Amino acid sequence: RRIPRTHQHDRTIVLGFDILLSDISRFTSRIAVGQRGKAFVMPEIQVFVRDDAIYRQFLDNLEIQLSQQTEISAIGALVRGFILQHLDPLRLHIYVHDILVERYVPMAGEDGQPTTDIRFPRNSSFVHWLSAKSASLYLRPDEGLPQELQAEKARLALLGTQLFIAMPGQERLAGWLALGPRISGGRYSSSEIDLLSRLAEVVGAAVERAQVMADKDRRVHEMNVLTRVAQGVNITVEFDDILELLYAQSTQVIPVDSFNITLYDRETQVLRHAFLVHEDDRLTEKESEIIPQGYGLEREVLETRRSLITDDYQQECRNRRLIPNKEGLYAWMGVPLNAGAEVIGVI
Repeated sequence: RRIPRTHQHDRTIVLGFDILLSDISRFTSRIAVGQRGKAFVMPEIQVFVRDDAIYRQFLDNLEIQLSQQTEISAIGALVRGFILQHLDPLRLHIYVHDILVERYVPMAGEDGQPTTDIRFPRNSSFVHWLSAKSASLYLRPDEGLPQELQAEKARLALLGTQLFIAMPGQERLAGWLALGPRISGGRYSSSEIDLLSRLAEVVGAAVERAQVMADKDRRVHEMNVLTRVAQGVNITVEFDDILELLYAQSTQVIPVDSFNITLYDRETQVLRHAFLVHEDDRLTEKESEIIPQGYGLEREVLETRRSLITDDYQQECRNRRLIPNKEGLYAWMGVPLNAGAEVIGVI
């Protein structure tokens, strides 16, 4: 209907104000008027003004600091301090991809220990979801999980976090940031989520750069260990000394709580420990014990001729309908001990 000329200006103001209120309700943190931190109260709307320029400056400074770090632990400490200072989450987990175990693991917190025991395998539906979306996941109390993440419901609940920000990598997801509710009880604004997304991109690049350097150092160290083992085996005559050498050099590569060299006698089909150490103490009294059929994972490695790695030794045994022959073990790895084409035991 044609608007009378005398009311056209008034109608334009009303329509314009309706649009402005709609924009404010959806982008409250984008308004850049007034002083930083000043609150404007409108009907059912409370707008807190944030200075994005200050956040960008903080992020630029952090990127410079991260570019100077070569240790992943130092990168984690910087990122953790930044997020805790500016966003005040009740909980914070920073997950990165661990090349050695092919899992996403939490970085250390202020106490130097991982912030949680929850780990995610590469084939996890949550990892696939974040990799595909390369975005954020905000779990609000009144909303459920996406259908494709229902299998991860219990694991995500144990983290006690509600905001997940993907850290993109060159070839795979580098990790993610997981934030719990704010200490103040308020919600994360859209500008804060944008800030975390930009931060995640910077951190992902820094983590991958540090991992490449660490991987090179690790490979050099492993080659040195192999060289020492080869030299030692050539000059060592006593069988027991060879076992001691294998233990000493293996623990240079992977620090362990428990270590055993288990040998297999094909004539008698008997599997027994030839060398057994627990917490740096050699248990010679148990080295002559025969491992019965259906006990432990050593025979699985022997028969498949392939390495076996698990984060849960007890559960892995149960999954294979085997009886654990060791108590108190969590992460466990077994590799075949080869003599030419023949597998003679397991380490």
